[in-house]
Amino acid sequence: MRAFRYALEELPPNKHAYRGGARDVRRFGAPARVGGAGRQPVLYALCDGQKVNLVARVFEPAPLREPACLDRWHDPYGPLDLATPAELGEALKEHKLKLVVINPGARAQVTYESGGQGIAPVSVTISQAARAHRAGHARARARLERRRHAPLGVPPAGCAGAGPTAASLEAALRAAHAGHTATEANARASGNVVFTRDGGTLFSPVGNRVSAFDLTSSRSYTFPFEARANIARLALSPDGGLLLTVDEGGYALLVNVPKRTVLHHLNFKGLVGDAKFSPDGKFLLVAVGRLVQVWATPEIERTFTPFNLHHTHSGHMDDITTVSWSADSAYFVTGSKDLTARVFTVHRRTGYVPPTLGGHRSALVCAWFDRSRQHLYTVTRDGAMLVWARYEQEAAAVAAVARGKRKLAADELLTTAGATDELAGDESALTMERWELHTKHLFERTHGSVSSVAHCSRAARALAAGAPSGADVAVGSELVAIGFSSGAFTLCEMPGFVQVHSLSISDEHVTTSAINGSGEWLAFGCAAHGQLIVWEWASETYVLKQQGHFASEVNALAFSAAGAVIATGGNDAKVKLWDASSGFCVVTFTEHAAPVTGLAFVPHGRAFVSSSLDGTARAFDLVRYRNFQTFATPTPAQLTCVAVDTSGEVVTAGSLDTLCVYVWSMQSAQLVEQLSGHAKPIAALAFGGGSGSLLASAAWDGTVRLWDFVATKARSDVLKHSTDVLAIAFSPDGQTLCASTLDGALTFWDVAMAEQVGMIDGRKDIAGGKRRAGQPSAQNDISGLSFRTLSFSADGELLLAAGNSKYACMYDVRNRSLLKRYQLSHNVSLDGVLDRLHSGRLTDGGDVDLIDDEDDETMRARRGKGDWALPGVKQGEHSNRTTRRAVRATSIQFAPDGTAWAAATTEGLAIYSLDEGLLFDPTALDVDVTPASIRAALHERDFVRALLMALRLNEADVLHWTFEAIPLDDIDLVARQVPQMHLARLLQHVAAEVGSSVHLAYVLRWAGALMREHSSHIQQNTGACLASLRALQKGVQAHYDGLRRLSSNNTHMLDFLCALGPSEL
Repeated sequence: MRAFRYALEELPPNKHAYRGGARDVRRFGAPARVGGAGRQPVLYALCDGQKVNLVARVFEPAPLREPACLDRWHDPYGPLDLATPAELGEALKEHKLKLVVINPGARAQVTYESGGQGIAPVSVTISQAARAHRAGHARARARLERRRHAPLGVPPAGCAGAGPTAASLEAALRAAHAGHTATEANARASGNVVFTRDGGTLFSPVGNRVSAFDLTSSRSYTFPFEARANIARLALSPDGGLLLTVDEGGYALLVNVPKRTVLHHLNFKGLVGDAKFSPDGKFLLVAVGRLVQVWATPEIERTFTPFNLHHTHSGHMDDITTVSWSADSAYFVTGSKDLTARVFTVHRRTGYVPPTLGGHRSALVCAWFDRSRQHLYTVTRDGAMLVWARYEQEAAAVAAVARGKRKLAADELLTTAGATDELAGDESALTMERWELHTKHLFERTHGSVSSVAHCSRAARALAAGAPSGADVAVGSELVAIGFSSGAFTLCEMPGFVQVHSLSISDEHVTTSAINGSGEWLAFGCAAHGQLIVWEWASETYVLKQQGHFASEVNALAFSAAGAVIATGGNDAKVKLWDASSGFCVVTFTEHAAPVTGLAFVPHGRAFVSSSLDGTARAFDLVRYRNFQTFATPTPAQLTCVAVDTSGEVVTAGSLDTLCVYVWSMQSAQLVEQLSGHAKPIAALAFGGGSGSLLASAAWDGTVRLWDFVATKARSDVLKHSTDVLAIAFSPDGQTLCASTLDGALTFWDVAMAEQVGMIDGRKDIAGGKRRAGQPSAQNDISGLSFRTLSFSADGELLLAAGNSKYACMYDVRNRSLLKRYQLSHNVSLDGVLDRLHSGRLTDGGDVDLIDDEDDETMRARRGKGDWALPGVKQGEHSNRTTRRAVRATSIQFAPDGTAWAAATTEGLAIYSLDEGLLFDPTALDVDVTPASIRAALHERDFVRALLMALRLNEADVLHWTFEAIPLDDIDLVARQVPQMHLARLLQHVAAEVGSSVHLAYVLRWAGALMREHSSHIQQNTGACLASLRALQKGVQAHYDGLRRLSSNNTHMLDFLCALGPSEL
């Protein structure tokens, strides 16, 4: 049988216990006979009511006094295999095995052994906690009596007989974990979102980074740090000063939110199911596997030992999925996959035994206290909400009842997995508490299983709204948001279980939910589609609705002429426009029916063109956001690239299968010309030359062809290369062309003379990153030794190049030298990030990460997210056991103002910008240039000297208040006397002030004065001032667009007010 083909394999002589999944078993060789081992093997298993999860097989098992000792045999990578109880009974008789069936709810275990007359239970082991758990109350005893004759099929300990058959064993296994559904196969959310205490900012993980969304000012930013792998959990301190990020491997980073810096690192050495700061901010609660750890909150100041472990609690039989604090930070509750919840205390209490809340039929998704800690709520994955009530009684009475209890039989204990906890504490405690099931509510089955839960108390909402801490508010009201696997969510108010609101927001799992402090905004995340939604349920409006190209890769990007808008196109056949300043998606175009392969903006910036594999190129209007032109080919063709000339009148696109370049008119959308000559698919197009009318086309045939549309005599020069040409780019002046080839070389051409003027060998620059299916070392892996995308800077001095590698390389064009290598990602969850793999994860069959050990549903979710081992494969090779997305850059481009550049990577759109506020230039700086001397010069009304000293000091704050201290009437005079050596720096400051200052007229007065007084110098030194001028244009354009939208939205109101007379106003 398949289940026991793995379990009966011979173990090494020095190994007493097997640990690992099916992927690790193969290193032990072929199956061997059991009888040859000399000892009778034992098989440990966990049951789920239908099947048995094989945990370990040992030849010398340790005595099982407590179920916690099974942790050493727990499989950290998933179940080894599954077998039905009937198959297990058959195998026990055939192989003469022992089987230990653990009942996590009752915290007891029964050992079955095969004999000559069938399968019989030989021993029952009950933990001391289970005995205390069952001792005490008469109501619990009555419940045991009612369950005494349950169809378990296990005779009391010490009874003789042949024992149960396979059918009775099957009934026993079903009773042990009744109701454990298959919804646990649904993957846990890849990350959670958290609100700040004021509810104005939302933190969300994006791969191995964290993004913050300011919902009040409609802006977003990304923290500059990177986690080691994809972030699985976020926790925010109550004051919002500390942010804890935990990745999939259990590595944690503690971040100072105001400074955006990493303070401390910590490795929890296990999968973290949940993490929460206490309400008073003194402790940090972390669920690591089956354990829950209480840490003292680290200080913001750097210390030698920032993390101090306060206490570790155990007791659960499976991984913990949720933790929550009480309002007074004295208690916390944990929920686990073993279908139980437990209540612990932060500080040890004499005689306190953590109560266990059973009776759940599926894994717990969330558990929390109400603000008064009189009720406790648990929500399970199968759609049930259980409300528990707390009762207190004298400890002396509890102890007396416990002393008078007789020892319960083993079969009675095994039948009470969901009974109520009774805590047998010592007599020194004043009172003891117990929890009993109060009510049970069920959600609609049509929504599917519960995937996420968020809650907020009414008292917390009142405090967030500004009510004093001692105000009289109803503490029993709870607002609960439940996300389902169907993509819908429900908002309920407890304890009455009143459904307030319901909405369907997606067709995939709602993987995370959150409620802000005021209870007005609900945040939901859908990992499958990359959706992030903030919903105001009272007014039924979206506060934030964002979705990226998460399920597919971004193929192309382009900056607008002013740099204020970024366009991206992906394999999902969508084109998205992003606001470069706020980071939000403005609009999404869905007209294409196949992956988008190229993007190009029209020079005036009011339109852009996209190409797609559906055989069309489309022009989109940025004013009305519509597709106003569609360019089609005469015969079906797949378009791979697109380019627009400098006049915006000519649109060109290259083909993958017809090997032609199509030329259309922008005005009429008519095909003007069809250029042929290439022998292989066309890879890139670009316009350049002195007049901007020279078209360069690059193809896999190793040639770059130049086509001149304006020249009287048709021109078609051919620039030959040694291998396939993958990408091309023109310098800003149009005189130099750079081509990237398959051998990793960058070749520079003088387009006027059609001569090669230089070359850079970039194979060593781009090399790096080990692929798990490739060579053992990154030095021997040649899969990424070529550049697939190129971009020149605005002044033509720099060249960016990237490709199938984790690096983006920046070169000095004049000296043909490498300036810097940027690593696009440090996320080890992606393939190609590590330079050398861990030898401990390599087996005879290859890397263990490439061995399939996941269920079908998880594999279907993971497939289709990138595997490029075979030519042409874009969405994953289904013949492989697993697919892992590899880090690479498909498109890269400098911003027009030269202060930023963007890359379309595997993780999405990454934007890198200059942080010029930290620069310090000591040129012409002496001891007299101080903030005090600048203030003295301003006091003496010597504005020119004060401004020059501020420019020489080059501190942003000093320059800001010096700049604004100059009177409006003196701007023209001061601008006339600014030296040319400081003009570029002053223009840069003016451009920055346009975007941030509230004195817009004052700043524009400065810009106009500098343009008039220094126009000739700016024209002669365009390269030095170009970045500042474009930044200035970008800021002015943003203000213009805002005013235009404001006026257009209020046109009728303005007409109405103008029509009114003075008396009517």
